[in-house]
Amino acid sequence: MLKTIKVKLYTDSEQHDKLLRTMVRFNQACNEISRIAFENKEFGQVGLHKLCYYDIRDQFELSAQMTVRAVGKVAESYKDKSRRHKQHVFRETGAVVYDQRLMGFKGLDKVSLWTLDGRTLVQLVVCDYYQNSVQGRRIAGQADLVLQNNNFYLLVVVDMPLTIQNISLKTILVSILVSRT
Repeated sequence: MLKTIKVKLYTDSEQHDKLLRTMVRFNQACNEISRIAFENKEFGQVGLHKLCYYDIRDQFELSAQMTVRAVGKVAESYKDKSRRHKQHVFRETGAVVYDQRLMGFKGLDKVSLWTLDGRTLVQLVVCDYYQNSVQGRRIAGQADLVLQNNNFYLLVVVDMPLTIQNISLKTILVSILVSRT
């Protein structure tokens, strides 16, 4: 079972500035990709990637993988066909999508994150409630870097074992109904 947990990052002023600059630049790139997608009526990730990858990478000085994540974020936003009637706009401090190539956990107390200025090692805190749950678990794919009240957080998806405590009554009832058919 996948579970999202919110992890607070403890940054000094230099790390905070690096992450903020990266966040703003990433979302500026997303806005440019969105403009290109809307003008060309190309909303799929592969087509959009072919259309703008090199220009975006050069113009915004993003790494290869950060550019791929920006294209992915925009393509995901246009996935619902009913929302393609106007160009999507991303907030300067909108979430930044990190994957295993852009971040690396160093135990449960530090994470290495890609920034425009290179990697930065940031202190983090996993609350006591999740400490035992997260210990030794696999991070499932990606995490979103978010800014709330001038504090950075990672929304991390963790692959958790399915235990009876995690199963809701609704899940049990659906399983029973399915097995009867």
